[in-house]
Amino acid sequence: MAIEVHGSMIRVPQGDTGIIKFVADDGEITEQDKGVFTLARRDGTAVLRQILQPDMETKTFQTALAYEDTEKLRPGTYAWSFAVVKDAVFDDGGRLTDAKSKHTAVLMGRMDILPVAGGMK
Repeated sequence: MAIEVHGSMIRVPQGDTGIIKFVADDGEITEQDKGVFTLARRDGTAVLRQILQPDMETKTFQTALAYEDTEKLRPGTYAWSFAVVKDAVFDDGGRLTDAKSKHTAVLMGRMDILPVAGGMK
């Protein structure tokens, strides 16, 4: 099985790995910008937050989902969000505490974690 992206819906088998790319409009991002990818439970509690560096050659931000990231998630529906921020400041827990501005509206969607046939731990 593999990660599937359908518009704003992402499907990931529990324990699977993969890369999801967010593509910026040409000239929209700079090297000082950061991408913030957050995955949260239905109650809004973040279960995964990644602070991403831009790839200036491809004008993308890439979030890499590792086995350790998806294996611990229970099958079900989660909410994801992504934003590009300028001059971002983060605390030790990876929470955004200050930013000069946001380049993009916050993109949002749903991520379904699918059970693996035969089960996981």
